[in-house]
Amino acid sequence: MAWFKKERKPRTSERVKLEIPADAWEKCDECGHIDIKDRFVRALNVCPNCGHHRRISAQEYIDLLLDEGSWHELDARLHSTDPLHFENYPQRLETAMQKAGPLEAVRTGYGRLDGMPLDVAVMDFNFMGGSMGSVVGEKIARLTRRSVERHVPLVIVSASGGARMQEGVLSLMQMAKSSVEIARLRSARVPFISILTNPTTGGVSASYAQADDRPGPAARFPDGRVPVRAWDDRRSGAAQRAAGHHRPAAPSHGRPATGGGCRLTRLSFEDACRFLFARQGSRIKWSLGPTEGLLDVLGHPERHFPAIHVAGTNGKGSTCAFVAIELRARGLRVGVYTSPHLVSVRERVEVDGVPIGEEAFAEWTSFLRPHIERLDASFFEATTAIAFADLAARGVDVAVIEVGLGGRLDSTNVITPLVSVVTKIAREHTDYLGTDLASIAREKAGIAKLRRSGKCSSRRRSIGAPVA
Repeated sequence: MAWFKKERKPRTSERVKLEIPADAWEKCDECGHIDIKDRFVRALNVCPNCGHHRRISAQEYIDLLLDEGSWHELDARLHSTDPLHFENYPQRLETAMQKAGPLEAVRTGYGRLDGMPLDVAVMDFNFMGGSMGSVVGEKIARLTRRSVERHVPLVIVSASGGARMQEGVLSLMQMAKSSVEIARLRSARVPFISILTNPTTGGVSASYAQADDRPGPAARFPDGRVPVRAWDDRRSGAAQRAAGHHRPAAPSHGRPATGGGCRLTRLSFEDACRFLFARQGSRIKWSLGPTEGLLDVLGHPERHFPAIHVAGTNGKGSTCAFVAIELRARGLRVGVYTSPHLVSVRERVEVDGVPIGEEAFAEWTSFLRPHIERLDASFFEATTAIAFADLAARGVDVAVIEVGLGGRLDSTNVITPLVSVVTKIAREHTDYLGTDLASIAREKAGIAKLRRSGKCSSRRRSIGAPVA
């Protein structure tokens, strides 16, 4: 009967398979949150769960900055070669092109921002970590010259791990090349804005990335046109700041006294540079004796200010720059001693972004000249003593000191710092520091002092153990 038995009708199974695109979902690298790609796009690549800012591609920066349809790329076919015949470099370039798309680590061109003409350079971190080689430096230089000629504002978006090691000194030369071109923008009164993204380190941060026109620590280019304050004002302020920090004020080193009726032969700035540069060929001496001897003559100025000591293979300069910027943001008067310089030796010694004056540099060299010759001090040993004297004379609240070579027996290792920092370590100067990473790390860790704070960026146990 139909009341107790239900008749079953045959049914055909029709199952429609939904096709979901492979790139429809995105995962946050910070918290692991998975969401549809559209939500990340609408949030400008900020994770909707934890707020982590994800990397933005070069093309996305171009689309964000410029009016739609106004972008015109320049030198798009310019690409790197292998001038040093570095092992596997051509293959790495080919792989980078397939991964990133463009032929180089920077895209340059022009467009419009709200109708206003604008020259734009955007670095692409996907191309070999945004490393700066010869082509990157050339494209930046060409675009900068175009901005000067047409009087068009320039914006550079930086994302780089530094200079490209496969091109050796050719990549390092791009630092000076790009810095000189950027300096011409200021002379021509052409606006320049540098946008720093994560990461921006090494040679890029030490050259054009931190030389823009915004007020503050990044708005500087260390050449002779930077105004210098009166030495007497700095020395009077030094005593007041020293009293506030409960430490003795440094002696007035701004005008070295001859003392004892000794006749002092004055050198000009050019003569002082020639005298010191002639000592660059001196052999590396594994001893702190010459530096300590010069500082003893000066009354040990390095004892009149606290310091942060930075060693390592890669990232020393950018670490010093970032630490100095942070300390200045907290209202401190910050001195910096770094090497090498790009244009002038004065760049090595700065206080709040202002390099040592030519007159002061010449007077220090004149005063120390007989002692430099007596102790057979090298260029770096002499400039280290001059730097410490100048920083003390200008009354810094704290100094950021970069190691020259190694660490344990480097000329700068005469200080007792508040903090010792060792950045990333790699094989370098194996004739002096050792042939393996552990030996090199041990030399660099020599800047660490007992009962003082220390920081090492390496996570590898074989490297971190000697540092610890």
